[in-house]
Order: sequence, then structure tokens, then C-alpha cells
Amino acid sequence: MSKLLISKKILKDLDFVLLLTVLAIVAVGIVNIYSATYKDAGFYYVKRQIFWLCFSLIVMYVLILIDYSTIGVYSEIIYWFFNVALLFTFLFAIATNGAKGWLYFGPISFQTSEFAKIALCIFLAKKISEFEGKISKISELLIIIGYAAITMALIVIEPDMGMTMLCFFMVLGIIYVSGTDWKQITALLILIAGIIVFVLKFQMLPSYMRDRITGFFDTSGTQTDIYQLLQSIIAIGSGKIFGNGFLQSIKVSGGFVPEASTDFIFSVIGEEWGLIGGTILILLYIILISRVIKISKKAKNSFGMIFSSGIASLWIFQIFQNIGMTIGVMPVTGVTLPFVSYGGSSLLSCFMALGLILNIGMRKKKFMF
Repeated sequence: MSKLLISKKILKDLDFVLLLTVLAIVAVGIVNIYSATYKDAGFYYVKRQIFWLCFSLIVMYVLILIDYSTIGVYSEIIYWFFNVALLFTFLFAIATNGAKGWLYFGPISFQTSEFAKIALCIFLAKKISEFEGKISKISELLIIIGYAAITMALIVIEPDMGMTMLCFFMVLGIIYVSGTDWKQITALLILIAGIIVFVLKFQMLPSYMRDRITGFFDTSGTQTDIYQLLQSIIAIGSGKIFGNGFLQSIKVSGGFVPEASTDFIFSVIGEEWGLIGGTILILLYIILISRVIKISKKAKNSFGMIFSSGIASLWIFQIFQNIGMTIGVMPVTGVTLPFVSYGGSSLLSCFMALGLILNIGMRKKKFMF
């Protein structure tokens, strides 16, 4: 029985501020998921989100019980398991909205890429720790890029542009905190920019991806994606300073904003809670990221430091991308808002990452770097 309880010795180092901040963000999500779906589905989606929240908290607790260094020992197995899962998904899954990203088990579905990105972060952090916590050679950088490319390639072919972008910025953050030379980072970015230009020039992307990118620069409002974006901007703008009030949305409840409970959940927040509500959520995210970075700096080893930094990089870009696409400063992608958007896979993967970060914070020792 004692093995199922967190030791009091390390429980005192649990970051309650981080945990309570995340729970506050989740509460914001549940309230706004209800706002976005109650007219068509009542409490259906809220009940499902609460179910996934309870399950995610159990998984998080289990991850806290296990010393994260032990998880690092099995990082390679975890990495390859989820890469195989990605391949299996691509080969055998039923396409949803043109992408093969989901595995279905009766009424329950899992987006394998959500968990593959966490597995990638664990594996890269462990691999760099084997390089004495620093990427100091071009050969080491190429090894890290090679392993990251395998996972990202399996996500690209689904195809899932949004998740690929998240993985890219997560890996970029990992490479940066690992002390990689700026010249190498610059060369890598130039190479990637060249690949993107090549892919766009020769129209190697699926048509819907090209439309989203070109639609981002199309101010005429003739493309479907830009029409949906304009509806989101109108919804957020109509909220003004204080918002229209809970369940008082017009654009969202009228069905004008697409995916209002998932990708475009910030449109609901902007319309019903206004600038004040949006600002409060962003402040909560700032607290979340700052606590993760604090844990990263105090990790007892490079594995913990790099993993926490990778997740911080992932969440920073994910938050910026999701909110940015709802107000027109980023292209529209299928990227969820962490801990807020409806979806079991998204919520579970976020809590898995959080569990490991809390784990790192509870087993800390000042790490000099």
C-alpha cells in the first residue's frame, strides 16, 4: 500500500502553484467547452472532458510515483513503441478529415501523435544526457536531428502540419538549451527554410494545407479558411473589454466559428469573457511556463533539465500558435490550446508531461549549467 503513496520526503517539494495553475486553466476550458457545445449537446462534451480529466490525473499521479530517471532508462523503448504506433496508425487507421491520425477502440479514440511527441522529448533528453548534457559536436547534432526526423516524418505523412510544427519547435528548444553552437542552429534553420520553399514551390503539400498557408496571406476573404478566421476575429472583437457574458455568444453559438470547442476555443473565451478573460488566461499560462522553467533550472541532472525545457518550448509555441490563429497572426492549423481545448488525447498528453515535470521538481538537486 505504501508503494501507492508519494513519499513525504519528496511531497514537500511538489510544486502546488504549478498544479493549481493547471487546474485553474482546465476549469476555464471546461466552462468554455460547455458554452461552445451546450445548445447542440447539453452536458455531453463536458462530461467526457471531466472523465478524461479524472483519468489524466490518475496517470499523472502514477508518473509522479516513479523516479523519472527510471523512465529515462526505458526511453528508447518508449520512443520506438510510439513510432511504430504512428506507422500502424498511418497504415490501418480510418481517415478523419483527410488525415490518418486516430486509433479507435470502440467509443474511445487516441491521437497517437499526441503521445509520440512526449516520447520524442523523453528520448532526446535522455540521448543528450548521454552526451554529457551538451551537444558539442556536429555528429551529435545530426544524431538528434535524425531521431527527431523519424517521428516528424511519420506525423507529416498522416498528414498533420500542426503537430509537425509543434514537434519542430520542441526539438528546436531542446537543441538550444543543450548548448548547441549558434552557427549550427542558424545553418539548420536555413536548411529547413529551403526545404519549406522547395515543398511549396513544387506543390508537394496536400491541397488543404496549401490553402491554409495561402489563405493566411489572402485578405480578400474568398477562401473557406479565411472566412472561418474572419468569423473568429469578429467573435473575439465583439467581446470587447468585458465580454458578452457566459452563454451569451452570438458567433460561436450560431455555428459561425468552426471547431469552437477544440481548435478555436479561444474564440469562445474572447466573445464571452472579453479582453479581461483572455488576459487572465494568458497570465495563467505565463505562470505555468515560468514554473516549468524554474523546475528545469533546478533539475538534478541534464535529462530532467532538457525534458522540462523541451516541454516548455512545446507549450510556448502551442499557446502562441493556437491563440495566434484565432486572431489572424498565425496560419490555421489543427493545434489545440493546452489544458483548455476539448479532447481526451490532448488533455492526457498534457497531464503526462505535467506529471513528469512535477516528478523532476520533486526529485531536484541544484544542477549547475
